[in-house]
Amino acid sequence: MSSKVARGVRCQIAFMSARDALEVRMNTTCPSGACNVLEEELDCRRVGSNPADGYEAAMSVTYSCKEPANCQ
Repeated sequence: MSSKVARGVRCQIAFMSARDALEVRMNTTCPSGACNVLEEELDCRRVGSNPADGYEAAMSVTYSCKEPANCQ
């Protein structure tokens, strides 16, 4: 399991940034690929009182590595 917090101008963009970072982590951890991937968008909130400050989103992912026999 891994989790990541990322920022963006909107929640959707912050979640996309967190997802991209988690994909990099999965690819590094599992060179042969990941499987049984379960993503969970945990929370998104405004960073400051001004909407221009952007948003911060938290996301987690649970997965298995394909090697050697965890999944096909």
